Amino acid sequence: MMGNDDDASDVLQDAFVHAFSKLSKLNDKALFPGWLKRIVLNHCIDALRKRKQFEMFENQEVEDEEDENSDWSGYQIKRILKAMDSISVGYRTVLNLYVFEGYDHQEIGEILNISTSTSRAQYSKAKEKIRQVLSINVN
Repeated sequence: MMGNDDDASDVLQDAFVHAFSKLSKLNDKALFPGWLKRIVLNHCIDALRKRKQFEMFENQEVEDEEDENSDWSGYQIKRILKAMDSISVGYRTVLNLYVFEGYDHQEIGEILNISTSTSRAQYSKAKEKIRQVLSINVN
């Protein structure tokens, strides 16, 4: 999410320090994994905002060769990631949080300080933009 190991390590360390300083406020210890994940994610988002960047994926180089044995080959995955890189940062952020991180639209709204309907709209537009990019690139 951070784009490089050094930044990721810094953010992770800050998040753990923050989490353990607030651990006494966590009433139900069974909620610890989700609670910690949310703290780490929020620290990542804050760090990205400070850098004035909001890229959720590293740029992926797409190879020219296609593996004909599988629709979900490394080539196909790289095509999808490249398509995701071509959409706006806001769309990509919502898509990443919803699809890969498992947050619902209400949670995404709270994390990004947007409305639930804006999260839904950006998710829908992200899917459509990716479909358009992939259909243009199909040979």
